[in-house]
Amino acid sequence: HYKESNTLTLENALPSSTYDPNKYFEFTVDGKNTNTKYDIYYDIVLNYGDNHATRTTRIRDELLKFRLVTVTNNVETEIFDSQSYSSINNKRIHAATIPKNTTNEITHTYRLYAWISNDTLIGNVSGADYSSSEWDDVYASVKVSVTGDFAEKEVARPINQVINTTTKDTGIKFYEISSSTNGQGLYMMESTENDTYPIYYYRGNVDNNNVYFAENCWKIVRTTSTGGLKLVYNGAATIVDGEKQCLETTGTGTQLSVGTKEFNSSYQSPAYVGYSLPESSKRYSQSTQSLNSTTYYGSSVDQATYKLVDPVLELNDTHHYSYNSDDPDATGISGDTGNVRYYYYKSSASGTSGTGYFIKFDKTKSVSTILDEMLTESNSKNNPSTIQGVINDWWGTGGENSLEAKYSEYLEDTEWCNDRSIASLGGWSPTGTLYSSSWKDYSIVFNERVRYDQEAFGSDANNIRNTNTPILTCSRPVDRLTVANGNLTYPIGLLTYDEVALAGASWSNGNSNFYLYTYQFYWLLSPSNFSGVCANVGDVYSSGDLNGYRVFNTNGVRPALSLKSGTQILRGEGTKTKPYIITED
Repeated sequence: HYKESNTLTLENALPSSTYDPNKYFEFTVDGKNTNTKYDIYYDIVLNYGDNHATRTTRIRDELLKFRLVTVTNNVETEIFDSQSYSSINNKRIHAATIPKNTTNEITHTYRLYAWISNDTLIGNVSGADYSSSEWDDVYASVKVSVTGDFAEKEVARPINQVINTTTKDTGIKFYEISSSTNGQGLYMMESTENDTYPIYYYRGNVDNNNVYFAENCWKIVRTTSTGGLKLVYNGAATIVDGEKQCLETTGTGTQLSVGTKEFNSSYQSPAYVGYSLPESSKRYSQSTQSLNSTTYYGSSVDQATYKLVDPVLELNDTHHYSYNSDDPDATGISGDTGNVRYYYYKSSASGTSGTGYFIKFDKTKSVSTILDEMLTESNSKNNPSTIQGVINDWWGTGGENSLEAKYSEYLEDTEWCNDRSIASLGGWSPTGTLYSSSWKDYSIVFNERVRYDQEAFGSDANNIRNTNTPILTCSRPVDRLTVANGNLTYPIGLLTYDEVALAGASWSNGNSNFYLYTYQFYWLLSPSNFSGVCANVGDVYSSGDLNGYRVFNTNGVRPALSLKSGTQILRGEGTKTKPYIITED
């Protein structure tokens, strides 16, 4: 039986970012099934409703948004949110069963919310979806219908109902690789157990996390804090007897066919660990100079007189500033731009010889201000990294035929953490080391999400930031890359160190027996360090371990994206030969 308990009417509705929680259409499906062999399957379908009495223009399908929930004792459980009418596969919004041998009546209650997308532009301006007069003629009308039968068939299921488990990750050592005794399968991250959306993730040598979506194959990595599903690219599908299969496991076929690419073509600034970059004037690329015994260096620059403070004739760990002058008072210096040289590294331990590495900036600034500009300010979608540009071109090129145009409705604008917080400044501190046989003493070392200690590698106490839990949150708001924040063009990125550690990798310890091993080098999103002369970003080595790589080198490209909470799995089992099917092309 299908019953409606109310009618949802939204008079004079305007575009909105979400639904009105007080206005919904509630309906129930109930019945009992005494059949001993078959379940009753039923589909809930959304179709056009009646024409409006006076208006003649239906609002465009992609601008009409819906949220569907089930209700038990007035508590809602979300099935999907923010799906447009155009993105709903075959207009089927839900499928469920009344099991066989059901002697008592079973009632399923649903609520459907509707609103107009906040992306709708109304007005007499160029590019508007509707002029003011056209908007006066727009209407929306939909109806719900339910069909059911006893036929054996696969039922579309929301991802939230499929990718979950009660198995916690208690006891897994994330500083060691995955194995049959150190995690293999689907896990709940124990620290998120009480969250609205606990984090579930795959680890080890699993073969039930394959997905076909947007004309390509993907691997499920984990769920997100908003109930979405993060996927990583895994190559093109193979068609066998008319069915799509995801058979790629290793080799270049698991990467974009564009070949290996640089993370950034420029590298001589800490700014180039960014997935989105500051404007060019805020990058401060390095220069070099042969050191001599006649140049003065100061511990700082006096901001009233602009003279060097405590000038000496030897570049050392407490005297990093210079005007490249033999005048200790810098009396011949004029103007503000590019006069100060800040030395952060030198190539020789002896005081007055070797090569000095420096950046130049306005004498009214400090090195901390410069670091903020390189790593915090003005990181926008208008200045994408080289690797982001490659991914944007792959996803967004082609107009109406682009992947973006056809599949963007399925994606959530999740946060991509390009964590550029600093663990150690090295020579970038005014009292920091300028030369050492250990690169980490003079280099910027970023707070790699999977933390390691170069001298005590392998010790439990010196990995994963001195804990045993990879971190999926992003501490600095500026490093949370989203379309909404203005630092991404599309909601697509790369995996982080921590996500690959969850999957089964560890630092400098090869693992060929987990699902993200491909026998290839490929880029990650996590910054590693600025090692004196070059920015380095995380990657997965061909041996299946985590490491860092110079940004100007080339690696494979495996984009990642996140499906919205409630996205339907049409069919499949998640295996290579029967992947979960999200979209029918």
